[in-house]
Amino acid sequence: MELQYWGVRGSIASPGPETAKYGGNTSCYEVRNDAGDLIIMDAGTGIRKFGLELMKALPLKCSLLISHTHWDHIQGFPFFVPVFIPGNCIDVYAPKQFERSVESVMTAQMDYSVFPVRTAELASEINYHNITEGPFEVPGFKVFAKFMCHPVTSAGYRVEADGKSIVYTGDHEKFFDQYHKGIAEEDIDPEEKAQMQAIVDMQNQQITELCRDVDLLLIDSMYTKEEYPMKMGWGHSTIEMNLELAVEANVKRIVMTHHDPMRTDEQLDEINSWARTLLDELGGKDIELFIAQEGQSIKL
Repeated sequence: MELQYWGVRGSIASPGPETAKYGGNTSCYEVRNDAGDLIIMDAGTGIRKFGLELMKALPLKCSLLISHTHWDHIQGFPFFVPVFIPGNCIDVYAPKQFERSVESVMTAQMDYSVFPVRTAELASEINYHNITEGPFEVPGFKVFAKFMCHPVTSAGYRVEADGKSIVYTGDHEKFFDQYHKGIAEEDIDPEEKAQMQAIVDMQNQQITELCRDVDLLLIDSMYTKEEYPMKMGWGHSTIEMNLELAVEANVKRIVMTHHDPMRTDEQLDEINSWARTLLDELGGKDIELFIAQEGQSIKL
């Protein structure tokens, strides 16, 4: 398998000289197996440029795995040129959002009041699939979906082909006891708190098992430990959380992505340096560490 990065920012696109090295487009990743079958993971603004590249070899048949339908993960879809071309076929997979189907969300994004072309006018064949947790297959790949910790239903995907595996978390925060957040310790029933903690521990263990022995972990790394207290509950991980997960799950490579839109290239260079040191200290000397950078690729 091969993974290429087309969009690596979180929340909102952030073009400019301070983000030129790592890139300013929002989430979009290309995965190909050895036979050339294609999975696209998320449809942020990075999918626009990728679509232009795909126009060189038509017709296109691919699977689009959307982690969730927050704007930074779907906003590039209306500018994905292959959907306008007859003969192309795109299968779109995503979890429902508050009982709304993925098709209804994508249609709303292209409502005529906010965009000049409606989904009904797209000329390619687009098939929408509302996924649940568990395994499914797309051409050339085995996929396992696991719902992550985020303010809306968000799927992480384990993708396998050619004896290799990738886990893409989408947006994810380590599970915590949200029920008792902000409540004074003396006001919490100890037995109730223990029960909630057991559930949280089980959820986090399930994420660890999703990542177990994976060849590459592509993970939301938006915050640092120092930034996290003000962002707790927003649905994004810290770099420190992720390095601990990589060691515990025995992953071979970890790629940090979904960069904070305020993060400059210089700051990401600094993060790369201290994260490598911390990973070694945690016992992960054999784990390869990368920061996702638009235009780069990695072969497994």
